[in-house]
Amino acid sequence: DDDDDDDEIEVKDANPFQKVIRKIKEALTKLKSKLHAVKEKLKHFIKNFGKKKGSEATEPEGSRLPEMSL
Repeated sequence: DDDDDDDEIEVKDANPFQKVIRKIKEALTKLKSKLHAVKEKLKHFIKNFGKKKGSEATEPEGSRLPEMSL
């Protein structure tokens, strides 16, 4: 009988864990999207980096990435 009570507690505790896992997955999906956007900007930056000379090469227009809020 004691084992049955423990099982009921575990089932009740499963839902909050599932909610936490779902939130973590959502956060990771958002982070993945942001990282992909940053990767594309870096590709663009590197592609254009070699084309420019002098001080322009260190910071071409649009190279500054917006701050990411997590």
